[in-house]
Amino acid sequence: MRVDLHDQAMENVRRYRHPTAQTSRIDCRLVDATHYDFPAGKLVVYLFNPFSAEIMGQVFRRLDASFEQDPREIVLVYVHPEFGFQLKTLRHFRMCQETPRYCIAISHDPNYTCAG
Repeated sequence: MRVDLHDQAMENVRRYRHPTAQTSRIDCRLVDATHYDFPAGKLVVYLFNPFSAEIMGQVFRRLDASFEQDPREIVLVYVHPEFGFQLKTLRHFRMCQETPRYCIAISHDPNYTCAG
């Protein structure tokens, strides 16, 4: 784990102030991603191609299992999706948008649709 990157992320969050934001809760966690427990409630997961194929698959499966335990709206944004094909193996997500630069997948929540 890279403590230096975590410290920089914490500093970035501390300094971030958006003038029109109504709410902004940003959590930074220094944990093994393959053991991370995704929080309950609506969720946006943003990944900038952070892991190897094996680790990415484990993280995606944990997210899928998290939805199974707590069905809710989850939006997954995966930038530079080297392993984006793995998203198509998830049971509880569907691809919303897919380009060479990013993929967006959403949980199977009938109350949420992709903006075109």
